[in-house]
Amino acid sequence: MFIFLVFVAVSLTFSPAVRSQGFSQTDFIVADAFGNRIAVYDQNLVFLRYLDTTIIEPWGLTILANGNLAAVGRNDTPGVGRIRVYAPTGAIVTDFTDANIGNPVDIKSLSGVLYCPQDNVGGGIAKFTSGGTFTGTLGSGAFFSAAILSGNVLWAGNTTNTISVFDLSTNSQTGSFVLDNGQVQTNTMYYSAITNTVLMTGSPTFNTVYERDITGAFVRQFVVPAGEFVNFGVTRGPGNDVFATVLFGSKVHRWNPDGTFVSSTDIPQVSGPANIVWAGGFAPTAANASVQGRVLDENGQGIGSATVTLADTEGGSRTVPVNPFGYFRFDEVVAGRDYVVTASHKSIEFSPQVINVTDDVNELTITPVARSTKSSSRRPR
Repeated sequence: MFIFLVFVAVSLTFSPAVRSQGFSQTDFIVADAFGNRIAVYDQNLVFLRYLDTTIIEPWGLTILANGNLAAVGRNDTPGVGRIRVYAPTGAIVTDFTDANIGNPVDIKSLSGVLYCPQDNVGGGIAKFTSGGTFTGTLGSGAFFSAAILSGNVLWAGNTTNTISVFDLSTNSQTGSFVLDNGQVQTNTMYYSAITNTVLMTGSPTFNTVYERDITGAFVRQFVVPAGEFVNFGVTRGPGNDVFATVLFGSKVHRWNPDGTFVSSTDIPQVSGPANIVWAGGFAPTAANASVQGRVLDENGQGIGSATVTLADTEGGSRTVPVNPFGYFRFDEVVAGRDYVVTASHKSIEFSPQVINVTDDVNELTITPVARSTKSSSRRPR
């Protein structure tokens, strides 16, 4: 018995804690368009696991404001795309197909809206709610890539040397600019709020990543060594280093922020790395707030046996129980966003409330709209 206990203690001490599914904020996520899967790597590009092996031709990836991952791919039906949203646990929280997605190559998000550039002629940039409802299109024509900058600005690029600029607050195109310094197209784009610049892939020789400021002015190039290529996904990683994929070479190249080449890493677990994102790249810029209030019955008395759910517009939610007097509180709520607040009780029905959180919400009151047939004449406790 003593030997067995010692063996168990040693095993527990030296067996590393490995997450069996999902992704963490230190991980890279790679879309494998040729292998029909999404792979997860640690911050050193060591393969961890596949997040999904059933999605068809995933091309675009983006980290949402709540930390979830959105991926866009193709579908069995030609011209009908698919969008899936994954929680960090690996659970699929949204999954829908729609002909308006078309043949997508990229996906970006802002304030609960998903933007999908389409490379089919006349497609434009399709807009969807996080729940999958199509809400319209920006622009027209074929677009390969998009980047959402500060100030509700969206850049859209394609196989030409022109970037179209849209104002997302008015859903209108406000201008365009022509690429320079040898760049002739954009395969993908990535905006970093930390550097306030946009990274782009797309050059005639597929050996360069371009960095531009928010006016479109050229900042610097990130060039691979002779004989190497870089032709699709690009992102910022730890230390603001730049990481870019080789679609036909199953590699990831890395540069320092000043453009100095660092290394190339083989990632043979994927056969067509079309895009790459770093889960740690999202850092909320809005301050956190609290939301608190009280759940009341039809007589204005607190209900001590209810729960309250706070849901954002991108699929994230959390639920808390009320105290014996009906009071509830949510802390660490990201400000500057809309939320849906819903109360639940076994015998009383409530209507959801939509609130915009810009600061602490201290006196939110939730009241019933109708009693269910299960309720009795006695006030619930």
